[in-house]
Amino acid sequence: MSVRHRSRLSGRWSAVKRTCALLVLLVSCGGGGGEEPTPVAASGPTCDSEEIREARQALMEAAGLPARRPPPPEVELLEKQAGPNRGYSITAVRWTHGEVPGDRVHGLLTLPDPPPDRPLPLLVNVHGHWEAGVEAGEVLFRSELFALRGWAVLSVSTRGAELGDEPVPPWRAAHFSDGLYGEMRGRRTGRTPLGWNVVAAWGGIDAALAGRLGPSIDREQVAISGFSGGVEQAVAVATTDPRIGGVVIGSFEYAFGSQDGAAGCSCGTVPGGHDPERRARWLSLAACRPGAPPRPRATLAWDGQPQTGLASGLSSLGATVRGTDGEHGINRPMSAASWSFLEAHLRGGAVPAGEEDAAREAAAQAWDHFSPSLRSKLHPDSAPPGVHEQGADPTRAGIEVAPERARTLLRLNDGAWDEQVALAERRLDVTPAIGSADGRGWVVVVADTPDRATAEPFDYIEPGLDGQPVETLSSMDRSASVAVVRPRTSGGQVRDERLARWAAERGLAPLGIAVEDALAAAEALAAGRGGAGAMRGGGGGGAGPPVAAWAAALGGGASPVVLVDAPVTLWAPGPTSSDEQVDLRPWPLWLFAPIRQGVALDPWMAAANLGDRARWVSPRGGDGQPTDGPLPAGRSHPDVASALR
Repeated sequence: MSVRHRSRLSGRWSAVKRTCALLVLLVSCGGGGGEEPTPVAASGPTCDSEEIREARQALMEAAGLPARRPPPPEVELLEKQAGPNRGYSITAVRWTHGEVPGDRVHGLLTLPDPPPDRPLPLLVNVHGHWEAGVEAGEVLFRSELFALRGWAVLSVSTRGAELGDEPVPPWRAAHFSDGLYGEMRGRRTGRTPLGWNVVAAWGGIDAALAGRLGPSIDREQVAISGFSGGVEQAVAVATTDPRIGGVVIGSFEYAFGSQDGAAGCSCGTVPGGHDPERRARWLSLAACRPGAPPRPRATLAWDGQPQTGLASGLSSLGATVRGTDGEHGINRPMSAASWSFLEAHLRGGAVPAGEEDAAREAAAQAWDHFSPSLRSKLHPDSAPPGVHEQGADPTRAGIEVAPERARTLLRLNDGAWDEQVALAERRLDVTPAIGSADGRGWVVVVADTPDRATAEPFDYIEPGLDGQPVETLSSMDRSASVAVVRPRTSGGQVRDERLARWAAERGLAPLGIAVEDALAAAEALAAGRGGAGAMRGGGGGGAGPPVAAWAAALGGGASPVVLVDAPVTLWAPGPTSSDEQVDLRPWPLWLFAPIRQGVALDPWMAAANLGDRARWVSPRGGDGQPTDGPLPAGRSHPDVASALR
């Protein structure tokens, strides 16, 4: 298990490494130089083979990339800093995102100072350390080392790490916990963070080559570098942009995946990333420069986990693969060695012995911490960093979902959930009718409830959002047949987060797991009563009602479905930086479908399919707070007992 670091300031770097060492099995946290490896004989596919072409197309589709690059963006040159005798300057830059209207991309441009009177080679820095972004110490050091050696360096901020003076809220910026909540909501559009970031980098390269950043750039000397969370970006940009002539990547042991949900983040995770062979093939694309025909490209890969075999495809395509000494990221010797590699292989100039050490020492002497003054004011046409489109709002968009289409999106009964990764054990309690022969039956879906091995079915109910028991069961007629199900999606926050990452790798909506379990409960209830129609109602609190609503909508019947403390919709624009008291994650992550058209699985749509069968008790909005807004269907009731009638 690996964690992509999230330290905000470079001074916290060592503390983060200590945390990683305690919490995870570290695989590579920055490495050292090492000897040039013995060349590997080429075997397997070549850059112009059908296998490579298919892998490239699959990666573009998984990342949600457009088929063509958008036109060159508008660029702003903002605050500039040039320290006396440091030998480099840093300028904050900002440009329009080419695909999402209103979004701005932030970055840092590091240049030799004074700049030489000639076109400069360009290094595009796509960072890991998502929350720290271009402010991370290792990103700054790499930039400054290259600038001192005559390069222009453009460091590009990822989505959620904008370099503005208005802080990005944790629910959007961080890899972990609340950051994952914001990410999963955004994935309902089919857009991945990776796709946004690649388009952002395309725009930066366009601007640099068009001279919009200031200096003239040598079009034949453009390279890209990415470590940890920057690996997927570097590979995807290189895979789709023939202008990239050199690539340096490292700490790629979980690139494009999250280790079946176990890794600490999923910002670079795309559907299909759980397949080791596919991940290795996608990584190998870095060594192939697209074109007609594609051709090999100078590529240096720092492999911290050679036993995984992920670098085998890179080696077979002629990339240089070097080991590390066990750090995750890029240390200063690796930065110097990466510069030396690109000088020799991209610019055609062999680096004299000892020059790597000299470059590293010069950068260390000139190195400085990030200056907060480089954080720019928010663009007047931009929304605050915490507010961005989460997909079509089902309360306004008029989306219609037919039951069969919903079944397809939920992947019901097609074996999608047979792989028991990150799933709890389903619990099902069926209580027969007591002295009743009128065929009444109820299915009550419960979610995220602590395991109570000795609990009676009528005690087995989760607390509501206010911490008080939801009285769905105690309000019911005890003569009814009851099936209580705790879905396999339950089990607390850790399981919830892992399941969300696991689903993102597979392009699945884990809501479908819970709906399958609810339908199984209805079938068990019907079987125990001789096959009579069983689903008379569904209930529960919080996450349970959306499951019950979809099960009822897809299972048929005409009986009422009681929704207690239920979200009318999961859609909400998201809290802003100033909303410090907002509950950042009111609903479990597994309710959000990280797939294209995932918004069509919103509770609003489930209730709309129910029509007048829906019974709302204390409905909630997308922010988890009580709402008196419109309901998609059905009507409100003051309490559970009245809703059951």
